[in-house]
Amino acid sequence: MHVKFVILDGFKSYGNRVSVGEFDPHFNAITGLNGSGKSNILDGIVFVLGLSSLNTVRAQNLSDLIFKGGNVKRASVSVVFDNSDKAKSPLGYEKYNEIVVSRTVEESSMCKYYLNSLVSTKKSIQDMFESVQLNINNPNFMIMQGKITKVVNMKPKEILHMIEECVGATTYQTKRDKALSDIGEKGKQIDEIEDTLDTVIMPALRRQELAYQLYQEFKTIERTRHRIGQLYAIAAYGHYTEVVQQKEEEVSGLKQVDTNEDIQLVQYKQQIGDMQKRREEIKKESHKIQTEKVSGIEKQLKEERKKVATQEVAVDTAAMAVKEFEHKFKKAQKALQNEEKQVAEFRKKSGSLIDEFTAIKAEIEEAETSLATCKERESELNAGKVLGEDGKTFDLRERLVVVEEEIGKIRPLYDHEGRVLKAEEKQLGEAEAKLAKTQTDEQIERNFKSAEQETNNLQRQLQQLNITPEEYLVADNEYNLASQKISKLDAQRRECLREYPNMEFSYTDPYPNFNRKSVHGSFYELFETPDLGKYRDAFEVAAGGSLGIIVVDTPEISKAIIRNGNVARRRTYMPLSALYRKDRLPSQVEIDRRVGGSGKAVPALNFVKYEKKYENLMQHYLGSAILCDTMDTAKIVAFQMKYKAVTLQGDVCDPDGMMQGGARKNLGLFITTCQKLRTVNIELAALNQTVHQLKGRIEVYRQNSGLLKRFDQATRNLNNIIEERQCTAYASLLAEVTNVKSSIKEKKTKMDAWSKEMAVWTKEEASLRKTLDSFEEVKSRNLKSAKAEIIKWTKALEMAKKKYDSKKATFESVEMDLKAKETLLDDFKKDIDKAEKELKDAKETEIQTKKLLEEVNVIFDEKRREHDEAAEEYRVWDGESAKLESEVQALQKKIQKLEIGKMKRDNTLKNLEEQVQVTKSTLDALQKKHPELKLRTNYDQLEKPTKSLKKCKEDMDTAEKKYDDMRQRVDPEAAERLEETKELKQSALSKLEQLKENKEDIFNAISVLDKQKATLVEGAYLAVNDEFGKMMSTLLPESTAKLVPVTSEEKLEDGVNIHVRLGDVWKESLTELSGGQRSLVALALVLSLCMYQPAPFYVLDEIDAALDLSHTQNIGVLIKQRFKDTQFICVSLKDGMYTNANVLFTTQFQDGRSNVIRTSKHGTGTSGNVEKYANEGKKRQKGVRLLKRNL
Repeated sequence: MHVKFVILDGFKSYGNRVSVGEFDPHFNAITGLNGSGKSNILDGIVFVLGLSSLNTVRAQNLSDLIFKGGNVKRASVSVVFDNSDKAKSPLGYEKYNEIVVSRTVEESSMCKYYLNSLVSTKKSIQDMFESVQLNINNPNFMIMQGKITKVVNMKPKEILHMIEECVGATTYQTKRDKALSDIGEKGKQIDEIEDTLDTVIMPALRRQELAYQLYQEFKTIERTRHRIGQLYAIAAYGHYTEVVQQKEEEVSGLKQVDTNEDIQLVQYKQQIGDMQKRREEIKKESHKIQTEKVSGIEKQLKEERKKVATQEVAVDTAAMAVKEFEHKFKKAQKALQNEEKQVAEFRKKSGSLIDEFTAIKAEIEEAETSLATCKERESELNAGKVLGEDGKTFDLRERLVVVEEEIGKIRPLYDHEGRVLKAEEKQLGEAEAKLAKTQTDEQIERNFKSAEQETNNLQRQLQQLNITPEEYLVADNEYNLASQKISKLDAQRRECLREYPNMEFSYTDPYPNFNRKSVHGSFYELFETPDLGKYRDAFEVAAGGSLGIIVVDTPEISKAIIRNGNVARRRTYMPLSALYRKDRLPSQVEIDRRVGGSGKAVPALNFVKYEKKYENLMQHYLGSAILCDTMDTAKIVAFQMKYKAVTLQGDVCDPDGMMQGGARKNLGLFITTCQKLRTVNIELAALNQTVHQLKGRIEVYRQNSGLLKRFDQATRNLNNIIEERQCTAYASLLAEVTNVKSSIKEKKTKMDAWSKEMAVWTKEEASLRKTLDSFEEVKSRNLKSAKAEIIKWTKALEMAKKKYDSKKATFESVEMDLKAKETLLDDFKKDIDKAEKELKDAKETEIQTKKLLEEVNVIFDEKRREHDEAAEEYRVWDGESAKLESEVQALQKKIQKLEIGKMKRDNTLKNLEEQVQVTKSTLDALQKKHPELKLRTNYDQLEKPTKSLKKCKEDMDTAEKKYDDMRQRVDPEAAERLEETKELKQSALSKLEQLKENKEDIFNAISVLDKQKATLVEGAYLAVNDEFGKMMSTLLPESTAKLVPVTSEEKLEDGVNIHVRLGDVWKESLTELSGGQRSLVALALVLSLCMYQPAPFYVLDEIDAALDLSHTQNIGVLIKQRFKDTQFICVSLKDGMYTNANVLFTTQFQDGRSNVIRTSKHGTGTSGNVEKYANEGKKRQKGVRLLKRNL
């Protein structure tokens, strides 16, 4: 594997994309003047290989690697490796003839790696290179000038370390260090175990043995205590059993007396119950008459009397209003005619001046806009952009990069798809040939046609009935979902009505063929409030009690429902025909002006949405209310603007001076619930309609279930035959042909699209490159055009401003006067519209109030008659109720006497039962503690104590005291852990022995590693030493060199020295050599190490800088003769080096960017052959040395 191409784009001095190559597989040289970018090629290779040290590439951070200049925002380097020699291929990459490794860096210092155009990782790339002897972390394949200088000054052990690194002996050292670390860890574990045994386990074992002895004593005392306690329990059990029997007999006698008297109490109470039941019936009927008839009618009568008085006042007020508005309308008409005449005269005088003013202002705006556009375009052109066909500017190089990237994306896809298409066309030909030779199964085909015909016939029948088999399941599922939603919504509706029962309104048809559409519902159902926000409470107060009013078409409808509609509650009705159009509130702009700010006062109607037919209804209840943010704003609205005002807190200001306020409970909740109930009712209506439709559809399916079953059976039969048919060879081939044809068609379509797209991009690329070649000419032409436009529009702007300034005062005066007159005219028009509307409304109001007065008088007379009838009925029921009350009181006295006697017995019974319960609790405690006492038979069989209960108690207390004293001294847990501690001791001793054996095994392994390393290093030392002498004699004729161990015993552990022979004299110290000779010695040693395990390629950076031309010539000869299977890439300024190279790359620095020229040994390239360039190079070297001396 060797380097074939190096591609640099935006990297260091290579601002444009530069491809360096093709590299020779053996010897390549790179030369050029200082600063021309020759070392940057090597830096690019180092960058791709993934070296982490930025010092190697001479940078402070990764962003320094990006070309500084133009608009370059990232750098990328790609190295193409020739992998045709499979014997030297990286593991796993034998199938690739070329391997492309790329690395990019962004301005943010973010890097990405690519391997064969696929995103990869640094670790994957390093593993690939290490498989071919390229260790990125120890880059011996890179030989820099500094490395040669470092070798000259190395100490003996450092030289030995170079040999160890060369053969990979550092691996052995790593293993040895790991083994020593393991020994230290094992030693720590041994010390920890021994310390644990001495300080923890053994002391604990001694304590636990002593605790075990005390525990055995304690168990003996515990058994004695248990026997004494058992004797005491037997004695106590006998005593308490006799006590329980005696008390239970007393309780039984008292309960019998209670039973007899309870029977008598029941009889008395039953008599009282019957009397009270009758009395309650009378009382209920009397109360019903009082509340439902008398009180209700009195309240209604009072309300109707109020309505009569109110309506009479309304009639008088309406008549007065008609007269007032007629006078106001005539006055407004006269004022409007005078003002219109004045405005017309003024417009006639100043018309031409206004038109001229408007035209000049348009000229100024056009000139200013055009001038700004031209200046912006000139700035962008100066910044390096060019002008497109659409007149817009763009960055030429950025667009060219975008176009190249698009072509680069499409071309590989197009080529790949073409190869796949050829393979599929070949596959199609083969499949069609096989298909032509394959016979079909005639029986299967007949069955298929028959099943297909039957299925189609059944499907046509279903289509005629408009039935889709799949739709039945969908309809059934939708029906179930809709039913569930109805249940949920119905629950929400009931919850709302539970909070506000009066919101529910239902009625029956008052007469046959009643049109229910004439009843529109409750007022709250006829509008929607999308978002009240902070105005919620104020809106509820503004609406007041109108939310529950029932809206109907005419007064006759309301009368019919009241009389024959079976309405559960009293409701107020509003006929739409009785409403008339009211004045609208001022506009929002006018309201904001009057209250001194936007959003401080908003009409209530602004928050509702409703149908057009309810316009008068909304105006009637909400049209005169304005919602205000504060009380101050409300006062302005009410007392100055004369409209009803409601604050955010629910306080009310009326124009007549009345104010209402104070805390309101649950304010805002009612309107929220109303809107929720409205939404629920709408959704319920829609869902009920959907359910009705689905029911009909499902019923149709059920009626045709037989046909559906036959269709389902026929479909399954057809599918089975199709599956059987697909299993034949003919069907398989037919499916294959169909699939391949479809794939081919798809690929051709895709390739045609790509081809057209590439043609567009290629055409644009050619155009951009043409423009780039003549960039300066295009830029100059565009700038010249832009400057001409700027001059043109500057002059136009100056002329327009001069015209405006000369007549500015006149224009402004006329414009101000005209606006004032038009504003005044609008006010007059509003006044006359308002006066006309007010007059019309006043007349309608007068008619309606008279009509309503007649209706109210009729209702008032009827209510007065109903009140007199109900009062008489109430007096009859009240007398019968008083008689029953006296009889009940006599029976209650008898019951009271019996209950006092029962209370006394209950106290006695309670005391006895408590004594029995306490004694039984004592017995239960004894039985829980001594299970042998649970059955009476067990007690009779037990041995009875000879001592009394008191003596048994004293013996038990003594035993308990001794037991408690011993229990404080004993440690049961320590005794129980004795066996566990013994096992822990044995385990620790076993582990200790195992660790000592492991430590000894590791010492033996270290000894083996040391021997293996010594053998490997010694073999490398001999091979490198032999090669060292040969290298030295080539680089410096009549000389040789060797590596000599420091110690006389020929051992390498202490390092090696370099001995050099010049002629016949051995120099044991390099200080005796000249600087050039020392450099040759160091170079010979480095190249000798390279010969031991050669890498695929080596990179040399001016290693001949300190050498004269003859020695440089020898280095080139040595590389050609000794490294025949290895690639070298050398940077040098001396012709002695690059005349030996097969390919020479010359770097040049032009226009702030680096470029590369390739020259081959055989004369190919842009600058002739290497020998010719070398002759010219001598002259350049002389000039460079003279320039350096002058500097």
